[in-house]
Amino acid sequence: LARYFNPLPRFDIDKASGTCTLHLPKSSPVQTVNVEGEGSILKETVCLKACQELHAIGALTDSLLPELDVPCDEEPDIVVENKIEQPSYFPEEFVDNWRSFSRLGIYYCYKISLEGCPKTASPTDILLALKCDLGSDFTSSSFKLPGGQDNASVTMKYVGIIHLNQEQVIIARRFQTTILSFLIGDDHLEVSNGIKYFHEMQVPIGVVYLLLPLVSGRIDWCSMKFSSSPIYEANNKHMTHCHSCKDIDLLQTKDGPFCRCILKNSIVCTPHNNIFYVISGFLDLDANSCLPQHDGTVVTYKDYFKTRHGLTLTFENQPLLAGSKHVKVRNFLHNCYSKKEKGFFFLWLQ
Repeated sequence: LARYFNPLPRFDIDKASGTCTLHLPKSSPVQTVNVEGEGSILKETVCLKACQELHAIGALTDSLLPELDVPCDEEPDIVVENKIEQPSYFPEEFVDNWRSFSRLGIYYCYKISLEGCPKTASPTDILLALKCDLGSDFTSSSFKLPGGQDNASVTMKYVGIIHLNQEQVIIARRFQTTILSFLIGDDHLEVSNGIKYFHEMQVPIGVVYLLLPLVSGRIDWCSMKFSSSPIYEANNKHMTHCHSCKDIDLLQTKDGPFCRCILKNSIVCTPHNNIFYVISGFLDLDANSCLPQHDGTVVTYKDYFKTRHGLTLTFENQPLLAGSKHVKVRNFLHNCYSKKEKGFFFLWLQ
C-alpha cells in the first residue's frame, strides 16, 4: 500500500485489545480499515484486508496494482522496479482555482496562533480559510517551530465556517498577494507588479486558500481593504483613512494625503532608494530637527535629504516616520541556514 499512496497510510495499533485501524489518504476510495488479530501481525493483516476491499470495488487489479484508466494489452519486456520517490502529495482541500473558489460563499476556517515568541516579536493571529474542512485530525493541532526556541510553537484550531461574498474574497486575496509579495521579494518593481496583476483569476488548478489577519478576534477588514486599494491606481486616492478612525489627522506623502492611522503599522517605499520600510509609529522630529553627522557636525533633516538625495521636504512641520527595514523571508526548504546565526530565531519568526 505504501507504494501507491502518498502520504503513507497511518496505523493506529492497540496491542492490548489486539486491534488495528488503518487510515488511508483522502485520495483513496477506502478511508479506514479495521481488523482484530495477533499483535505481531496486525499491520500485515490490516494491509491485506485493505487490499481486498480496494480490489472488491475495482481500485486494484487482480495483481493488486492500481487500476489504470488506459489498459495495458501486453506485459512490458523490461520490468522497471517502483522508485522510492513518490510524487509530492498536496491535500485536496487546498487544490482549486480562484474563479470557482471566490464563488463558494462558505469557507472553513482555522485559527493559526504563534506562541512562545521573543518579546521583540508580536505576532497576530491569522485565520486560514479553505473550501472544505481538513478532517478530524486537524480539529486542534500544535507543533514546535523547527529551528526555533523550545517554547515557540504554532497552534491551529478549527473555529467554524464563515460566509464571504466574491468581493470579500478578492479583497482578501489582494491583501494576501501584497503581503506575500513583500515578504518574498525586496525589489519595488517586482512587488508592485505582483500586486498590479493579482486580479487575473487563475483558471488552471492550483493551491488556493486565504490568510485573514485577526485583531481582537475579528477579521481586520480595514487593513485588507486599504491594501486592496493600492496607491498604484489613481482611482483609489480617496482611501486616505480607516473607517474606525474618529479624528482624521492627514499627513502629506508623495502619493497624496493619508491619515496617521493608515501610516502607522504600514509599509512604505522611500522614493530616493526604492527600499521598503516597516512603519511602527511617529518620531518627535520634523524636517527642521537636527541630525548629528559622523564628523560631529549637525544639519537639519531638510538640508540632509536635499544635499544627500536631492529631495525637498515640502511639509516641514510634519512628524517623521519611525521605520525599520523589513526582513526578507527565507526558504526553509533549502535547509541551509545555520541555527547559530545571529538573530536566527527572530528572523525566522519574521
